[in-house]
Amino acid sequence: MKAAVIVASAALLTAMAATAGEPASFSELDQDQNGAIDQQESQAHEVLAEKFDMADRNDDGKLDRQEFTYAMARIRMEANADQRS
Repeated sequence: MKAAVIVASAALLTAMAATAGEPASFSELDQDQNGAIDQQESQAHEVLAEKFDMADRNDDGKLDRQEFTYAMARIRMEANADQRS
């Protein structure tokens, strides 16, 4: 159940961000396909790069799929809040 929610959330966020012209899926950003997005790879997504340190919850210098999914959800929530203001 939890995995299904994460996958659905990631798919939705990917679709929304793709319209903004930035790569948004984990696979697109994980250029070396090592299962993590490092700070250099995050530069392809401007907002994610800005929030990288916040997103890297375990401070290992990379984002795993869960960290990425939560970061993208937070980025989207902040964008929605800014639009309402």
